[in-house]
Amino acid sequence: MAFIQYSMIFLLSLNRLSMMIFVNSYEKCWRRIFPWILIAIVVFPVTQTWSIATSNSYYLYVEKLDGYLAKTVADVTGILDVLLTFMGVITILTMSTNILAIIRLYFLADRITEVEKNLFFVSFVAFVIQCIAAGDTVS
Repeated sequence: MAFIQYSMIFLLSLNRLSMMIFVNSYEKCWRRIFPWILIAIVVFPVTQTWSIATSNSYYLYVEKLDGYLAKTVADVTGILDVLLTFMGVITILTMSTNILAIIRLYFLADRITEVEKNLFFVSFVAFVIQCIAAGDTVS
């Protein structure tokens, strides 16, 4: 799920930036490439987690927790390494996209509508939440 969540937040930020930079042509471009991007966003995590989906999984009772843990015979450390790398790269890309959008908003404040500013704000808040989640995941 983290693969999809981080990808969608980056996609949201990229969409908002392209809306500010390519005012007259961004919609045509997004209409063509958006379905392919969504397919990639769904297929990539499946390729990375296929070993878990096809392996035997089971529940293990942990007395200290007084509850159950889901376990698998698959090697999850490789998937975790890919996930953490992906999260780092996509967070940097999202941050860069938002910085470019802030610069664009600052220098062209009179040409950017209030709606575009609000849409950027939504993507920026999603990015901040992404950073908090990344920090929680890594720690």
